[in-house]
Amino acid sequence: MAEASAIHMPFLKTLAPFARSRLPEANVQEMTQLAWAMATLEFHDEALLDALLTSSLKSLDTFSPAQLAGLAWSCARLIKKNSLLLDALLHVDLAPFDAQQLALFAWALARLGLRGAASAGESAFGRIATKVVELHAELRPQSVSNLAWCFAAAAYSTRAGGEPEHLLALAAQAQQHVAELEAQHVANRA
Repeated sequence: MAEASAIHMPFLKTLAPFARSRLPEANVQEMTQLAWAMATLEFHDEALLDALLTSSLKSLDTFSPAQLAGLAWSCARLIKKNSLLLDALLHVDLAPFDAQQLALFAWALARLGLRGAASAGESAFGRIATKVVELHAELRPQSVSNLAWCFAAAAYSTRAGGEPEHLLALAAQAQQHVAELEAQHVANRA
């Protein structure tokens, strides 16, 4: 990840109050781009980030799945825990999420310290697990890895006993990727 150098830090600190003053006029894309830029540069300005999250909460229902995943990722990169935002993210409709957006979103929730043992966490990770089963064929190797990590980090497991379907789906997809790589390796050697 990029990090704001000491040379850029004064410039970013000078821009922060201006950006904060413009947030009431910002659209969803501008808000998510600002969050992404702050996270990518590891620029921690609490006042700007608090204002950004407050503005985001007002229009969260208009965010696309990619924008929701990006906002959650940005908060996770900056380790910014906002209880109102986290509560809103726990109840997001996951139906329109694709595999990559789901993996990024789940990673962010786990990175922010959400645990599957809590009732809200159990519900959120239960919905994520259900969506993983639905989308498992679309998962790329990095998404499989990220989702496996997030379920482990969140201490999520099913309470019904037996093998959790979401973990079996992740394992099946990982096996598929390994088989594809092996076939590709054999073809390259021939």
